[in-house]
Amino acid sequence: MAKCCLDLAKFLLFLVNLAAWVLFGTLLAGGVFLLVESESILGFPIQADVSADNPSALYFMLLLIGLVVCAFFFVFTFLGCCGAACQNRCMLGSFIIILFVFLGANVGAILFMYSHFPSEVAMVTAELQKTIPYYDPVAHQSMVRAFWDAVQPMLACCGAESFRDWASVRGLKPGRKVPASCCWPSEVSDCVYQPEPNNAYMAGCVSQVHGPLVVLFWAIPVCLALMVSLALCVCLHGDRRTSTRHASGASSNGRGMRRRRNKRSDSRQSQYSEETGYIYRAHDSAYPSAPPYNPQFRDHEALQHSADSYPTGLIPPEPHEYTKPLIQPPAYHEVMARRNQF
Repeated sequence: MAKCCLDLAKFLLFLVNLAAWVLFGTLLAGGVFLLVESESILGFPIQADVSADNPSALYFMLLLIGLVVCAFFFVFTFLGCCGAACQNRCMLGSFIIILFVFLGANVGAILFMYSHFPSEVAMVTAELQKTIPYYDPVAHQSMVRAFWDAVQPMLACCGAESFRDWASVRGLKPGRKVPASCCWPSEVSDCVYQPEPNNAYMAGCVSQVHGPLVVLFWAIPVCLALMVSLALCVCLHGDRRTSTRHASGASSNGRGMRRRRNKRSDSRQSQYSEETGYIYRAHDSAYPSAPPYNPQFRDHEALQHSADSYPTGLIPPEPHEYTKPLIQPPAYHEVMARRNQF
């Protein structure tokens, strides 16, 4: 069950990062294409210049910021995708650290926005209302016109606070109260002269953005927390698997070392014993429990019961398991004859 949950976490982390990687890669490629082919797409070229003399400086700055953000998230999601697929601790660690930074920054931004929300909304509304008098329906390269004509149909709004913001625009044709971008596509002819709820967007763009922005601000930290949880599960699972593999390798190495040590001990045990005068063959990694009687060793009973006759840490076998000496001891009279020579 635990393995299935960890596999599911790895799959979800890989799938989410793969989708985000493809999305940001597409946005990055689209932004580069828009920067190169801006004249054919927007009708005016976006020049790589931020000076005040450049009419497209604002577009260039926004596009440049968008490209940098997309490139960063493209690399960031690549770390998460490959780290989840390969269970690479280095990639997953970098991914988790960046996620924690984003999570902290997002929580701080939410707290700041809620503490200054009314003043921020009023400031944004006032700044947008300042741009409305510069709306020129004739100049095709007007940045203000391009902005409002793109934002109002997309958000289904009209003006910054309401459709009444367009009453101060002198650039509109005589009799028109709102631009055509405030109207429903099928009711443009009547809407521009008499905007009503059944043919025009009546709400302001700031109020239309407020609701989705609040949902987005709460959804981002929740998603980041889920991503951190999934990444931690996958990373810890990889650490546990690596430690288990190392432990099993160490245990196998330990068993091999013990076998080699016992083999060396066995080879040392098959040697000549000066106390008894016999050569013993090792049996089950131990000396025989009771050496045969040897008249050369007077205190043979002490030898039979001495703990020093066995290697340290080895259990002596049963008395019937000892092996006979390879070299038979000399007869008693031969031993006595050798003593008398001295």
